[in-house]
Amino acid sequence: MKDRCSNSNAERYPLYGGRGIGVCKRWQDSFENFYQDVGARPSARHQIDRIDNDGNYEPGNVRWRTPSENCNNKSNNRVLSLGGRSKTATEWARELGVSAHQVLARIDKLGWSVEKALTTPIAKVAPEVLIEHDGRTQSLKAWAAETGLKPHTIRVRLERGWSAKDALTKPLGPSRWKSAA
Repeated sequence: MKDRCSNSNAERYPLYGGRGIGVCKRWQDSFENFYQDVGARPSARHQIDRIDNDGNYEPGNVRWRTPSENCNNKSNNRVLSLGGRSKTATEWARELGVSAHQVLARIDKLGWSVEKALTTPIAKVAPEVLIEHDGRTQSLKAWAAETGLKPHTIRVRLERGWSAKDALTKPLGPSRWKSAA
């Protein structure tokens, strides 16, 4: 905590001291003062977390959190609001039983509203499902053979809310995997 806020050579300094986050003088001078104000670490898994991400490490602005709790308080999280409730994409996804990637893909790639992305059930497409496109109905496997797309690619596209036409006709984007060569 002290290092990342005051040591300009520390790896994470730009995210803390470099953006003005500091440690109160009372804690800089004495671990005993910190311990008195914050208390014992509940377990080896717990981390110190700032309640206000833009505030300093000081009494009233820190708490002990687990890593997953701490991740929901990062400055780069996507916060989505629906029905007067605001949560990170990860928190919404956990509540809905889906992945954050699925929620964000609906918003970012498909252009859905937050409301539509969070309230439309995510379909689970079985491999033997029949898909209608261009006036014909075929199995997912048959469409894969015809289009040259992998069945998994088509299934994932449909599960993300793509239309049958887009799932079957959109070319693959550039690979995210680098060649070993």
